Amino acid sequence: MDLNALTDQSKLVSIILMFIGAAPAGTAGGVKVTTLAVLVMTVACVMRGEEDTIIRRKKIERQAVYRALTLFTMAILVVALSAFVIHFSLDGQFPALDVIFEEVSAFATVGLSVGVSGAASVGSRLVLILNMFLGRVGLLSLALAIAMRSGGRKEVLPTARIIIG
Repeated sequence: MDLNALTDQSKLVSIILMFIGAAPAGTAGGVKVTTLAVLVMTVACVMRGEEDTIIRRKKIERQAVYRALTLFTMAILVVALSAFVIHFSLDGQFPALDVIFEEVSAFATVGLSVGVSGAASVGSRLVLILNMFLGRVGLLSLALAIAMRSGGRKEVLPTARIIIG
């Protein structure tokens, strides 16, 4: 199948599905379905005025919600920054949507290409390789490994009350 023949709408749907990925026990990359479910349910619970995230009459630990939010935010930032770097290193040879498609495919370890990696410079290819590694190892696993080495915070800090929204 020629991926260059896909419409922009089908590329966008593919990007979203690749970014989400599969279930956590699978070998597929992406942020995982459970991460997205926790975030969506957290938003729904906050809109209902609930303090906790509740899914199917089970309370989700706040630490899990924080991890899901951190993972999703880090993934968006990594993909956006990498796509930005690759797009501008190619001097506009490819549409931005094709570059994003290629970047998300690398991050989610899908293996699909619209030809961007073939025309990419060595630096852009290294960015794609790094994203394949990050997608396979997992951003959260890497961040936790780095945090464990630094020892983490031991002191008790005062609570700050801020107004959101």
